[in-house]
Amino acid sequence: MVVTFSKEIGSAEAIVEILGNPKGTNEQVITHYLVETRFMQNGFERKTISDFGLIGAILEQFGGGG
Repeated sequence: MVVTFSKEIGSAEAIVEILGNPKGTNEQVITHYLVETRFMQNGFERKTISDFGLIGAILEQFGGGG
């Protein structure tokens, strides 16, 4: 198994803009995520674990920012 840990800037703001009104702060929110990649019998399996999960990824796509 290979594990990749990373941080992302901007995704939290995009989700807040979709769900409500951001509070005019100038702070950047950093979210973290982890990706596990495993070699399985039928190929590769990749699992992403993040602060917002699948729902956050879907909301970001609807926001049109990414």
